[in-house]
Amino acid sequence: MVVMGGVNVRQARFVELYLSGMAAGRAYEEAGYESRGEAAVSAASKLLKQEKVMEHLQRLRREQEKDGYLTRQEIRRIRHEMVNDPDVSDSVKRGLLVDEARMMGYNEPEEVDVDLGLADLIGKMRLGSPRGDY
Repeated sequence: MVVMGGVNVRQARFVELYLSGMAAGRAYEEAGYESRGEAAVSAASKLLKQEKVMEHLQRLRREQEKDGYLTRQEIRRIRHEMVNDPDVSDSVKRGLLVDEARMMGYNEPEEVDVDLGLADLIGKMRLGSPRGDY
């Protein structure tokens, strides 16, 4: 299925995530592609070089700029200025750097603790989950 500009749904989602500031490899994974880790980073790099994807990316960037959105580079420049500003507190600088690291994909994957309560577990057992996934 092709959407606006000749890109498919996954490519469009990848571009949106990438423009939001997500690292390319992570955006590739989140867009629904199967590659993970370094393979996703490599595949994302190749995807960004495809003509239709580049055109879609540039079109969305122009729309964002027209609507007054800051580009990722502008956000990074502002953060850099704030980190180097002696009037900005160290705690604010630390927060900026942590956010920057997350935005660039340097952070460790976040662990998600999924803990079903006893009532949820009993409810699933009573429903007779066919695969026994409770």
